[in-house]
Amino acid sequence: MFRKTKALLCLNIIFMTLNQVDEAMGENLTITPSLTVSERYESNVFFRGEGREEEDFITTVSPLFDVLYDFKKNYIKGFYNFNSNFYSRNPELNFMGHTGKIEMETEFSQNLSISVSDTLSYTPDSLSAVGTGIQTSRTDIISNTTSASAGYIISNLTSLNLTISDRILEFDEPSLVDTRTDSASLSLDYSASPSRTVSATYTYVKFLFNSADAETHSLRLGISEKLSPTLSFEVSGGASYIPSDDNNYNWIIQSNLAKSFQKGTLSLGYTRNITNTSGLTEETSVSERASAGLSYILSKSFNITINGGLSKNRSEPSGSVDITSYSAEIAGWWQSYSWMRVGAGYSRFEQWAEGTMGENVSRDQVFLSVILTPESLRI
Repeated sequence: MFRKTKALLCLNIIFMTLNQVDEAMGENLTITPSLTVSERYESNVFFRGEGREEEDFITTVSPLFDVLYDFKKNYIKGFYNFNSNFYSRNPELNFMGHTGKIEMETEFSQNLSISVSDTLSYTPDSLSAVGTGIQTSRTDIISNTTSASAGYIISNLTSLNLTISDRILEFDEPSLVDTRTDSASLSLDYSASPSRTVSATYTYVKFLFNSADAETHSLRLGISEKLSPTLSFEVSGGASYIPSDDNNYNWIIQSNLAKSFQKGTLSLGYTRNITNTSGLTEETSVSERASAGLSYILSKSFNITINGGLSKNRSEPSGSVDITSYSAEIAGWWQSYSWMRVGAGYSRFEQWAEGTMGENVSRDQVFLSVILTPESLRI
């Protein structure tokens, strides 16, 4: 209850701050509203295992308000999005989801900049709320992330960055494990050339569960480079030390390759990191994910997107969570007018549970959406 109260209080602060920006700071305030209306078919609305799926049609009405205040080298920006979901065959599942964020950045001097942000969301879908590629049972999930970062330019070639964050995941389902994640990272970046940057990063993470906790210490070395005007890559890797794990060390990596074409872009990525198990256990998880995405412009007003990913999660040290999943989506978007966008698509998610926790789950979705975006209001 305390965490829910804290999360709702943070959302109220977001609204109050954005409401007072105009009074406090003058005329550089831009508000961009939009409205999304969609109809979706879903094959497994309860996120149940094999043989117990139940399909439904869901109508979603989702207003969004994007706010930006900028003045010289400072800005405050944020958004609030709520989506009302109406189920045709299972009206008891009707819910209103919320996502709100506020971010502030200022330059204290030519060399020092500081930013803070807070993001709050509510949804019954763990794929959206947790982000590990694990689908748990349907339940109310509140997540709140607060972070602060500071960047200091040491010289023309070198900079130092410090980031701290606190994230809370609260599940309404009693069998799932609430999780709090506190982290701090310090990175040193060096511009070896106009197209190449090398970095070294130390990260400390502490996971706090209902009745246990775990911590990790990680060190990564990285390089990012623009090989040509249309091709760039970044990769960083190293080791993570886990005191509570008998194996103690796990290797970690984060990589991405991006290629742009005359009419599209292609991205490939692979990550391996230490994270949580989406509420299934009071242990950390070694999480691996390979992803690919393609965006292609067929004409001036029509484009398609194709995205896919393969995830592997295994809890340490017990291995009770051992889940593999994949997701794939294809969508087409037609910009019929400058203020209206129409889209349609299909997606599939499937997971296999090989450990003692979790279950085999699959879900197909087909959607049709209309997005209305009037002109921004400048106050």
